[in-house]
Amino acid sequence: MKKLKPVDLATLIIWAVAATVWVVRLVSGAMTGRQGTPGVDITLAAVWTASLCVMLYRYMRGREGKE
Repeated sequence: MKKLKPVDLATLIIWAVAATVWVVRLVSGAMTGRQGTPGVDITLAAVWTASLCVMLYRYMRGREGKE
């Protein structure tokens, strides 16, 4: 299995902002019913949250290697 490359803090911050915007947008749209299928919106929010966790893991692994 191929190892994930570490990411820097700027990339992590950009990803966190993007993920937060998407999660808030999708969940609020699902709650009000003004967007598509709520199940799809919530699934997309979960995918964005999971991808943020992967980015956080990659950042922490990179910091671990520098110490």
